[in-house]
Amino acid sequence: MVDISRLHVITEHLIVEETVGLKEGFKLMDTNNKGKINIDELRAGLHKLGHQVPNLDVQILMEAMSTNYYI
Repeated sequence: MVDISRLHVITEHLIVEETVGLKEGFKLMDTNNKGKINIDELRAGLHKLGHQVPNLDVQILMEAMSTNYYI
């Protein structure tokens, strides 16, 4: 699962407009409104946004933003 609070790792390097867009994209993917997305929600959300991402790449994205991954 990816927790919305983990987005700070990315957003600290973005301008305000990019941060808002990232948060809106996350909320679109968070279909159960729990503040977390699973790999199926990530895959479906990327598809809704027009991105055809191979399953292996979705897995890599998920692992990179996992709450078990610390920088």
